[in-house]
Amino acid sequence: MQEWLMKVFSSIISTKTALIALITIILAITSWQTFDAFIISKGVPSTLAPLFILICTSGLAHIIVELVMYFKGGIVKWCKDTSERSAKKESDIAKQKHALAVWKTAARKAIPHLPCRQIEILMKLHEEKYVQYHRYNKDGISNLIKLNYIYEVSLINENDYLFAIYPEVFEVVDSYLKKQREELLVKFCEELTDNDIEFLKIFFDEKIPFGVPDTEIMQALVWSSGEAMITKGIIKSHYKKKKQREGNDTHIMLALVVDANNKLQELKGFGNSYRQEAELDLNLISVNMGMSVHICTTIEAVKLSTDSY
Repeated sequence: MQEWLMKVFSSIISTKTALIALITIILAITSWQTFDAFIISKGVPSTLAPLFILICTSGLAHIIVELVMYFKGGIVKWCKDTSERSAKKESDIAKQKHALAVWKTAARKAIPHLPCRQIEILMKLHEEKYVQYHRYNKDGISNLIKLNYIYEVSLINENDYLFAIYPEVFEVVDSYLKKQREELLVKFCEELTDNDIEFLKIFFDEKIPFGVPDTEIMQALVWSSGEAMITKGIIKSHYKKKKQREGNDTHIMLALVVDANNKLQELKGFGNSYRQEAELDLNLISVNMGMSVHICTTIEAVKLSTDSY
């Protein structure tokens, strides 16, 4: 018996064989009495019972180990495939992020040097979700499509489409506009003139000093400063018609843009403004108004317009 066991153990040359032997021993020890009584009850001589027990437990151990190895292979393969897919997905995401970062860097460099009309289109699409344009107009729509800055949303008619700006381009344009706006406000504060300060009293003096009833006439140079502020987007303006019962005098509404207000306080020490909006009577401004008051229609003015105001 001892010699036979020694032969069994000497045949253990692999982990699998060792595992079979271990399970065989465990099964034999835990079920020896049950197997022994069963085999003897079937008429098998008691001297042969140990051999039958080892054969049965060894066979059962083989089945258990084979099942374990089978499922182990499937689990290992599944884990490996999952790991590879996850690694590939992470790699693809990293490549996409890198490509997007490179593209944004190129776009940041390119957009400020685009033709003025193309910059105006991008800014229009920055302000509004959708804008209607001719598909092949001369304003640069085709070029912006080729650059993958904008895309067609839907056809409106035979000639016109609705266009939208790609989110990535929106971020670049937004950053560009904010930078331009910041530079404009800083330059405006640095170059602030006496006439500028005089005009800004409309918002920063407790009582409006001119342009309203019972005040002085606004001087031409002061109004010119105000026009320049309107052009730069420091101040917003629009005309207002009084109701017919009050007469036909035309008034103008002026509003100090919030970010300009904040920058004047930050860089020039202005106090809190008494008002953000004021209504002036054009008859109390000593210039021939005509069409002189306007929101600038030049491309430079468009570049400096932002959602912040």
